[in-house]
Amino acid sequence: MRNTGLQRVGDRRTREVRLRRRRWAVTLVSAAGLAAAACGSGVESRTAQTVGPGPSTSPTSPGPKTSFPSGSTSSATPQITITIPPTTERPAAGTPELAKGGNGRFCFLFDYPTTWTRKDPDNGDGTWFTDPRIDVQVQATFSGHGGHVDQKPLSEDEASWEEHLNWQPKKWEVLDSRPANGYSLSPSDNDRPVDNLPGWRMTLKSTEGVQDPQMEVRQLLDDDGTHITFTGEAPESVFSEYEPLFAELAASLAGNDDCLGD
Repeated sequence: MRNTGLQRVGDRRTREVRLRRRRWAVTLVSAAGLAAAACGSGVESRTAQTVGPGPSTSPTSPGPKTSFPSGSTSSATPQITITIPPTTERPAAGTPELAKGGNGRFCFLFDYPTTWTRKDPDNGDGTWFTDPRIDVQVQATFSGHGGHVDQKPLSEDEASWEEHLNWQPKKWEVLDSRPANGYSLSPSDNDRPVDNLPGWRMTLKSTEGVQDPQMEVRQLLDDDGTHITFTGEAPESVFSEYEPLFAELAASLAGNDDCLGD
């Protein structure tokens, strides 16, 4: 009987030990679960604060469109400036490089554009120059004449000069007509002016019924009965480009006091 009682006491203690172990195991499992839940809650909270809610898009669907106010651009888009060069056009005639020329038969001097095509008539009356541009014809002519028995003397009377310069009044409309005197120069003395020469200048426009009528600047000097002239001609469409050049060439016309003539 004593052994039986001891055995019962031992069995009761064994059950108590087992029960305490089970309680400890449940407690540990519960604590671990609470800790894991707390950690998971903290991660979700931090993620929500950092990323924030956003639209749900799939990789293949386009994102939401963004519109910008007029005149504004997205800061994420780099700005590219494209410079388009202006259309290249032929520059105005301006003042090309000039050189000194002269005529030995009628003893006169002039300046001419060095880049223009030159032609000298066989009779030695003068020289003409043509601008090499191909879209229109522009010419500058220097010539002389005199010594004829029927040569009309020129005076300061406007009608006399205009009659000599505008020998076809029905073909030309006079736009400008005024005195334009010149000089007789001495090339051997650094182009020293020797004599004043009476002169006249006119600007005329053709009356022919064409789309782009011809216009001319005509300069005439009377060097003691020898008439020396300059004519600059160009179509009306480009005349304004050449008018300053024509004025300069006309002003360069002069008598040559050192020349004896032919």
